[in-house]
Amino acid sequence: MDKPTPLTLAQGRRLKAARQAAGFRSARAAAHEFEWPESTYRAHEAGTRTIGQDDADRYARAFRARGAVVSSQSILFGSTEEEIPAELFEVGEIPVIGEVAAGLWMEVTDSPEEPLEMLPFVPVLSQKATYALRVRGDSVNKIAPDGSYVICADIGITGAAIENDDLVIVERLQASSMREVTVKRVRLKKDGLVLLPESTNPRWKPVEINSHNTSPDDVDVRVIAHVVWIASRARK
Repeated sequence: MDKPTPLTLAQGRRLKAARQAAGFRSARAAAHEFEWPESTYRAHEAGTRTIGQDDADRYARAFRARGAVVSSQSILFGSTEEEIPAELFEVGEIPVIGEVAAGLWMEVTDSPEEPLEMLPFVPVLSQKATYALRVRGDSVNKIAPDGSYVICADIGITGAAIENDDLVIVERLQASSMREVTVKRVRLKKDGLVLLPESTNPRWKPVEINSHNTSPDDVDVRVIAHVVWIASRARK
């Protein structure tokens, strides 16, 4: 779990208020009704796990259907009338350390000595655990168009569990030491993963990764990061 911050605690309070406005007396009742992982939902309300954009969208849709006046933005950022501590607006920077394929796999070269660029960043997770990648391709263009940025939380540092429908960065390592990455929605199955596109292009299909399967090249595939935010620069 993530260490609580003033921002995640404020998000948790707003999520709890939305749940109560929708008529659910407990986090358990809401999680069971909508078939959400209870431990994850409880952590979101407690402010001990970051609420990503996808999570906020999911919660807002469900609670609106039960009569609550709520949006994903109000869960994440609050209303304009809400008092938010000034320290939450302290903007830092995170490095863009490379690109990620939204389509076929993209080979990763050695990490650059200097970041490709720096993005403004309101700290939600530890800055040590966070980096950005520029999206190349259209296999997730419904949520992250080509040229946008995915803000990633390194699972090796956060220790966060992978759950169904998470948006993740997946690494493929060949025996030749060639390293490739892609961004996809993930679905867990008994013997591996299914990588799901979210695209307007019918070319992209789900890809199954079976834990017991090995290719002639002895390929190792693993999830290395959660996508917690999606960003794009304003057009000039």
